[in-house]
Amino acid sequence: MKRSLLPVCLMLICLSVVPTVYADVIDPDEKEVQTSYQIINLDSYPDYVFLLYGYPFYYDIMVLNSSQFSFYKFSTLSVYAVEKSNFNEDELRQLNETQLQDYFASSTNVIRSDMELEGSYGTVNGANPLSEVLIELEITSLNRTHMEIKKKRILYTYEGGGVKSADYQDQNTTPQPDIIPSGVDMIWYFALPLIALTGIVLVLLYRRLN
Repeated sequence: MKRSLLPVCLMLICLSVVPTVYADVIDPDEKEVQTSYQIINLDSYPDYVFLLYGYPFYYDIMVLNSSQFSFYKFSTLSVYAVEKSNFNEDELRQLNETQLQDYFASSTNVIRSDMELEGSYGTVNGANPLSEVLIELEITSLNRTHMEIKKKRILYTYEGGGVKSADYQDQNTTPQPDIIPSGVDMIWYFALPLIALTGIVLVLLYRRLN
């Protein structure tokens, strides 16, 4: 009986692992762009502790400060607030996964926001000079029962150090960057394909004339 169950168990393990492994694979012609976040007015609320928590890491929390933060690309997390007088980090970290989920779902000490943050901007073509994305968040209201957070600005960092920014006009629409940054990076972005094309044309002309 035990032997007959072994193949079934192995098959179930493979089925649970393969989708995750496949999801981590990036097309050779593409690259992953990391997303970071920063709450720009956190210091305006000194009486509160701000926590990052959600799927799939229900067993852990992140205590936020005014610095940038990032997390696993397949995560979907939310920001929560707790009054400092009601917060005990040591006790919270001793809770197991189920207890943590109950704490964030039902504790009257937890102030929730409706915004969900994604861990990755996604993939772009490998030739795209975009290297990193930073989304600036702003707390627009906070009381004992609810917290409202809005996306204020997004900054696109390019290889070579160029940075472009855009303000959010619609919370559901991410402002798109210029495909090509300005300055030296822009010159090379155009120049390299042009040089390659010129070389091909010269080779073809040389073969035709000879």
